[in-house]
Amino acid sequence: MDPAEAYESFSLTQGEITRQAKELHLQGQDLNAAAMLQGNTALRRLYRQGNRRFDNGWDDVLTLIGLDPDEIRLHRKPYTKEELAGKIKELEASGVSLRAGDIQNDEGHCKYYSAAMYRYDSWREFLDDAGVDSSRYVDRTDWDSGEGVMSYLRDNFDSGIVTGASNNKNFAAAAQKYFGTLPEAVKRAGLFYSRSGRITRKMLQDPDTVGALYKHNADFLGQIAKKVYFGLRIRKARSFELDDFRSQAFMRFLEILPKKPSKVGIRQFCYRDIYHHLLDFNRQQFREVTFGDEVFLDLASRGELKRK
Repeated sequence: MDPAEAYESFSLTQGEITRQAKELHLQGQDLNAAAMLQGNTALRRLYRQGNRRFDNGWDDVLTLIGLDPDEIRLHRKPYTKEELAGKIKELEASGVSLRAGDIQNDEGHCKYYSAAMYRYDSWREFLDDAGVDSSRYVDRTDWDSGEGVMSYLRDNFDSGIVTGASNNKNFAAAAQKYFGTLPEAVKRAGLFYSRSGRITRKMLQDPDTVGALYKHNADFLGQIAKKVYFGLRIRKARSFELDDFRSQAFMRFLEILPKKPSKVGIRQFCYRDIYHHLLDFNRQQFREVTFGDEVFLDLASRGELKRK
């Protein structure tokens, strides 16, 4: 028998499998099937034995160590803004189309679009921030009797809030031609229009506006809730249920939107605030010292923990 095969044949207990998987996760190892099977002998062995020794295979292992199997399968790498910008510039240099639709439909590159949309209100905003000329990839010259207007809005304003659209003169003219006004075109697309980029408390009294905000940002808010929830789970800290975090994230979202500066994107403005808020929300209930990506809740140094 090949030495590698002999090594993989050694049986691991369920406890050993989950312990090793947790250690790998804390070390930053990707735990999706592709990464495990393409890794070294120890990684392949752990993955195969996890599949054999648990009723639901590797998914059970991930769940037991506090991870969401669906998120691990999606393998959404938490790129920094700099890394994401670098990847996009590399694609552009190699001749890859950076139009939103093309990137979304490309199996090898769609992960970059998903990663950008967790931090930016639109693909256009991300490209501009990355130092790429967005006008090369978002402008349209054929508006298809109004359908192009709808496509432009849906492709470029993922957060549901349309602002700055009138800067594109061709688009603004097409919106006026086919729908009478830009706000009417936005309404027909199921989005919300804010000419100034500000969101007032009065605007949030409109159920349609709140509904549009929830529809277009539920996934964004859900990702923050999952990050907090599974982060607490893997550290074996007490926590609310995931649905409680989702609800709290949306309430906080609505609370801080009126504070958003006009020229700052919704998601860039809200991301860290909501993330910190959910951890603090959990801490106040359970009096746990919790940590996110960074150590920012040092309760002991603030004198909030007293020695018994």
